[in-house]
Amino acid sequence: MPKNRPKKSPIILDIHGGGFVAGSIDLDNTRCIALAEAVPAVVVAVEYRLSGKNGVAFPQPLEDCYAAYDFLRKNADEFGADPDKIGLHGSSAGGTLAEGLALYIRDKGLKQPALTVLNCPTFDTAIEETFSFHQMIDLKMGPEQKSLGAEATFLGGYNGHQPSYYAFPNLCHDVGGLGATMIIMAEYDTLRDTAYHYSQRLLNAGVSCEVLLAGRMAHTFTSTPYPYTDFVHEYMAWSFKREFGMLDDLKKD
Repeated sequence: MPKNRPKKSPIILDIHGGGFVAGSIDLDNTRCIALAEAVPAVVVAVEYRLSGKNGVAFPQPLEDCYAAYDFLRKNADEFGADPDKIGLHGSSAGGTLAEGLALYIRDKGLKQPALTVLNCPTFDTAIEETFSFHQMIDLKMGPEQKSLGAEATFLGGYNGHQPSYYAFPNLCHDVGGLGATMIIMAEYDTLRDTAYHYSQRLLNAGVSCEVLLAGRMAHTFTSTPYPYTDFVHEYMAWSFKREFGMLDDLKKD
């Protein structure tokens, strides 16, 4: 929590990446600090259970993310924060979980996050059907055998049934009613087109969605210290501030 944060400051819940099967909150420390200072806000990272370990599979990781979100919403006063100003950020698999969480919150009839930032996410299991996968075939991730891949591990295996759209949001036939969204894509990422196609679905459904295609960048590029990373984090911060109603200082008399 930054020293300069206002009373009743906003909250950002960060969901780390790692292909559903790896990673930890340590991956996003630099980003969490950058957002906390730039917004400023209370930034909380959730250490959700990783799939494939001790029998963990969907929906358990999503349940952990919702538990963290629900705790923050109900206990914001303990942090000196505003329960009506909660945003989400997720990177890679964390972006998939963040959008699944936004859909779950929508379906429960709860207020949407002020802004959901989806950073190099994937929204579908049909990655091989995209142009970006074949264009960047040398950068593909995971084994040749799909049943051993991260998606199958996250789902607890393929069983012939369509997975829940909380697991892979592009499977949702109606994405209307979601809150403001930001989608960040990397040009040199096999997952690029699943994110792009989903952004078009959001816009077509009347969901406010801003899209950043990071030229000459690869998957989860914002995990690496780099001037462009700083720019993207600053861009995120301004978008969070906009949705949190914190841009009054830009108004001129």
